[in-house]
Amino acid sequence: MPNMSKEDRYHFLREIYNALFDIDVNKPGKTKAVEAITLDGKWGDFVKKYKATCLRDSVSKKLIIPTLDVVIKLEDGREIELRCIVQNPNTPTNFGRLAKKGERIMWVIDRKARTFIGRIHTGQWHKAMLPKT
Repeated sequence: MPNMSKEDRYHFLREIYNALFDIDVNKPGKTKAVEAITLDGKWGDFVKKYKATCLRDSVSKKLIIPTLDVVIKLEDGREIELRCIVQNPNTPTNFGRLAKKGERIMWVIDRKARTFIGRIHTGQWHKAMLPKT
């Protein structure tokens, strides 16, 4: 399995971002586009495992939140477990309100460390700001 460079990760996350927003949560096979990105073409060699799902909104209980959990191999040989999750528009936060207005926001989380790595907001990458200690 080849290792994924920093530049590759950025392009991979952009493709996931676009695919997650193309999901119609009301259709069967809704996660096929995301699965195709993780298995087919140039990214399949970097992905160790993945799971594409739609999470339920805590208020409406409807499946509305496209999500991808993926394990990729980095350029230094380490593996990282990521969760890519679309912003829930029903969350009463600034980002929830932006999503409700139609802005596309996807959060990227390191599942092992349980920390935000960053987000893609309207196509732009925003690295997480770490608190100063």
